[in-house]
Amino acid sequence: METKEGGYVYGILGLLSFISGLFLLAAYFILKGMRKHPGMLILGQSLAQTIVDFQWSFFSFRYWTQSEVPGSIFCSVNGIITLYFFFVSWNYSLCLSHEVLIKINNPMDSSYRKRSPIYHIATHSIGLIIAILVISLDSAGESVIGICLIKKGSWVNNIMFIPLFTYYPFSIVVSIMSIYIITKTTSESFKTFLIKHSVFLIVYTVFWLPVCLDLILQEDLLSEKNLWFNQTAMVFGCSSGLAINTVRLTDPVFIRYIKKRLGFSNKMSRRNTVAKLIGDHRDSGVSLADESLLTRESIYESDYTQIFSAMFDEAVINSIISLKLVLSSENRYEDIEEEMILPWSDDYYQQSVEWTFDGNDFQNEEISPSLKTYLASFKCKVKEYAPMVFKDLRSLEGLSETELCLSFDIMRNLPYIRKNSGNKGGRSSAFFYFSFDKKYLVKTITKAEQKVLLEVLLPEYHAHIKQNPDSLIARLFGLFAISFNNTKCNLIIMQNILPSYNMQAVFDLKGSKVARQTISHVSVKSIDDILNDRIYKDLDFLHLKKSIFLSYEDGLALKKRIHSDVQLFTRLNIMDYSLLLGISYQEVAVKNSFRAIGNDKGKGYVIGIIDFLQTYGRLKRLETLSKSFVMPGVSKLDISAVGSEDYGERFVKFICSIIYEENNHQCQEIFKPDV
Repeated sequence: METKEGGYVYGILGLLSFISGLFLLAAYFILKGMRKHPGMLILGQSLAQTIVDFQWSFFSFRYWTQSEVPGSIFCSVNGIITLYFFFVSWNYSLCLSHEVLIKINNPMDSSYRKRSPIYHIATHSIGLIIAILVISLDSAGESVIGICLIKKGSWVNNIMFIPLFTYYPFSIVVSIMSIYIITKTTSESFKTFLIKHSVFLIVYTVFWLPVCLDLILQEDLLSEKNLWFNQTAMVFGCSSGLAINTVRLTDPVFIRYIKKRLGFSNKMSRRNTVAKLIGDHRDSGVSLADESLLTRESIYESDYTQIFSAMFDEAVINSIISLKLVLSSENRYEDIEEEMILPWSDDYYQQSVEWTFDGNDFQNEEISPSLKTYLASFKCKVKEYAPMVFKDLRSLEGLSETELCLSFDIMRNLPYIRKNSGNKGGRSSAFFYFSFDKKYLVKTITKAEQKVLLEVLLPEYHAHIKQNPDSLIARLFGLFAISFNNTKCNLIIMQNILPSYNMQAVFDLKGSKVARQTISHVSVKSIDDILNDRIYKDLDFLHLKKSIFLSYEDGLALKKRIHSDVQLFTRLNIMDYSLLLGISYQEVAVKNSFRAIGNDKGKGYVIGIIDFLQTYGRLKRLETLSKSFVMPGVSKLDISAVGSEDYGERFVKFICSIIYEENNHQCQEIFKPDV
């Protein structure tokens, strides 16, 4: 193939890659749902790839077909731009694979919002560093593969070792893990997801590998000896965008979207097993507004988003099934109770019991045919920590095993799987699920939080609750480690402080004024103007409400409880806890939380303390230091992450300051935490 003739071939392939990229980008910009997690990573990779494809097409038609050479300055500038977006594309693909790996290990992971800015900053920073390096060494220009990139003959071409030693090994690891899990898992969602991404990895790897090797090996495009290798690299490079975008465009969402725009029938495709399971068990607990949630195959979401969501749903269902099985296990404490000798020793707090369950354990349960089919391949392992301690904590609240088991009945919970799960608000990456009756909350905790609970908090917490039955600290009713398919998670069952009916507003208060705002205080003037589907923070409270109005007796009782609870946390070096404040227009009746009718138009208040599994360790000290550095004008005590003593004192002062009653001025002196 002559160079001029090859120019037309390369140009056509590059043009097709560019056009397919534009089509893909248009879909992501038009359809908001396509940008849902992890859509922004795919959008970033596609945008960078499209810019590189434009360079292939432009240089093929403008120079190669005319046997011309671009000007040195023009080629240098374009080389820097192309190199920058070349690495941006690689980096976004690496981030996407990392996100896939996280989802494989923990489908209930909700911390993407924390990782997202890191992904974008790291991706563009690496591209920028490489571009600056090339500029400083004056190495941008006509490359060995014909386009403007890195000058042929320059040692800087060895920079292509970066993707070879990062992206390729990581892709191989992800692919091997995917193949292994595909052969082991019984989850169709996992299989579909892993096959989909594995195809993308193979295509991306195969089409860019010849280009990287050609740049490193410095083979000249016009060298007769190596012409076949250069031509292969050129063909693969020019068509890389077309191949990668074809994988993306096979997404069923595009097909359904095109059919809808062209006026063809757009029936929903058959729902996956999890969607069918949830749909078959919907009842009056799911409103018409939630009907669209019964299938994840919405025309406005990509298949990555749908599969992520299906995996999430399946993990939630499996978790509830696992909890149901262990809670309903007959005589599970029989052997332990026979050996139990009071008083409570360290052995009881370090105790653990393990069980293995499968679908056959539901044989005596009344379940539907679809659930029975789902359970046919179900298996799980459950480890319960400090079982006797948590049993005693449940008995202190008058909670029977039967009552707790009923709240996690799988048939009753199935219609609420999507409605009651997720993580709405806050920076926490924890997963939440409310039982169908809204009495209990299931929450994932990290290994570090589990260590704090078992080794630091639990003995003191147990004694504190026994001695202070009116404590505001949320009640913990069980700690479990659950594994199923390829998922492992630590779950706690705890009291739901807020009642089952809607509150007018809910606030998460820490006493900090830095990054403690969720709404615009310009557009929202009154508490009556806010939505009740999210949790607001300190500055929002001070703007919208300013105070809670209580009688002298209620105000004094609340301050005493807060003081007693904060003393416990200060003594154990625990910080970052919050006061959860719910405001309602009606009288509230929630066990183990402060309840009062206010003096402001009869509003009812529900108050409890949550999120108390964080000690002031190295990471929090680093957070304090970093925030003090980037916010030099802000007082250290206004930053959320401060030592437990400072945190406790600030917390008490702030809460006391918003309680409006006649002796409020005495609060700060009387209720300063003991250290």
